[in-house]
Amino acid sequence: MPLAERAKTMQERSLELVEDHLAAGAARPSNTGSGSAFHAGRYHEGRAFVAAQVLRALHRGLSDADAVAAAGQRWQRMTGRSRSGEEWAAYRSGGDDALRDLGG
Repeated sequence: MPLAERAKTMQERSLELVEDHLAAGAARPSNTGSGSAFHAGRYHEGRAFVAAQVLRALHRGLSDADAVAAAGQRWQRMTGRSRSGEEWAAYRSGGDDALRDLGG
């Protein structure tokens, strides 16, 4: 499957999963007991962000490899800031996994 199609599918599916978690009442960690549903939503939000960055780079005319590299650089700039907490870790994990899944 071409990269653009994979990234678009990933973005759409990840956003659906975020919406599912929000609809299920996982908008705040306090609603979920352990926070696992909330963190799953944040994970998919990170995946959707990276997929969107790849799509933007492809739309600018970059090759597949360059699009993934550009998305990876943007992701590293954004996530390289000193942040902590389970929410951030889940978001970061989702984006990291998306980069790997898309070839980064």
